[in-house]
Amino acid sequence: GEFGKTLVYEIRDWDEGGRALRRPPPPLREIDRRGWRAWANVNPEAAALAVDGDGETRWDTAEPQRPGHHFEVDLGEVERLDLLRLVFSPSTWDYPRGFIVQATQDGQNWMTVSRSDEVHIDIRQYIQPKDFSVDIPLPGICARAFRVTITGQDPVWYWSIHELFAFSAEPGRPGTPGKGSLNKRGDEEAR
Repeated sequence: GEFGKTLVYEIRDWDEGGRALRRPPPPLREIDRRGWRAWANVNPEAAALAVDGDGETRWDTAEPQRPGHHFEVDLGEVERLDLLRLVFSPSTWDYPRGFIVQATQDGQNWMTVSRSDEVHIDIRQYIQPKDFSVDIPLPGICARAFRVTITGQDPVWYWSIHELFAFSAEPGRPGTPGKGSLNKRGDEEAR
């Protein structure tokens, strides 16, 4: 609440919130990033730094973020997507100020699968700022590629991605397409 010009916050159930803060729910698995190709419409030469496994490197917009900046990943094959995690620390203020996520199976037909016009960072992340990230839940869509596009703006701060991760609710089984995914011929398969 507000008390004069000072904001006062009460954090309840601190321990439980801290345990849940930095990990996806147990049934999700991290999708292997080997073979991913990253691209961006601004600062494209640095795009691969967001998926290089080194949290000290980053891709950024190289200018204050504004609507239309986007970052795209080709997964190399169709995967079920349930969660994206955009890690922006140690660039504390470089989180997206609103976004849409689009996905495609064929690289031509894109559909919007998530949107947030306001992004709120959990205040508990400021206690351990090495773990700043934005988690974006997705509806379990099957896609070959996805794109995150900024819808908000900031007059000062860039949009940075130090590491980007994707998670799936499907267990990893090499050589077996997931339910509703496409096989190598592009045919729909079910389990």
